[in-house]
Amino acid sequence: MGDLYWHIEGYDNLNKIYEKKVKAAYFSHKQIQALLKALAAKAGLNFNEIVGAYQKKGTKTANELLSVQKSGPYAIYSCGDNPRFHRTSCWQRRITFCSSRRHETPQSFL
Repeated sequence: MGDLYWHIEGYDNLNKIYEKKVKAAYFSHKQIQALLKALAAKAGLNFNEIVGAYQKKGTKTANELLSVQKSGPYAIYSCGDNPRFHRTSCWQRRITFCSSRRHETPQSFL
């Protein structure tokens, strides 16, 4: 059927600010989650917000700004509020299947 890829996208409101497709074999699920956290932190958090995201829950300045949510039957991971980043899975052939959506493969992915 083809190779499995992770399709990573970043949005600021409705504007796409990042898009990358990488082979799934190159990343574990933990690495993908860490990558989403890093992208969300780089794109929209200040130093204090990043520190708060790594503090123990319930402490004075702790926050959930870099929590990674998993949703849907195809394990869509997302991180961040605005900007936000998410990862879906894709099978690469002439036609790409991403999660439950079907669309033509952009030339930048080939």
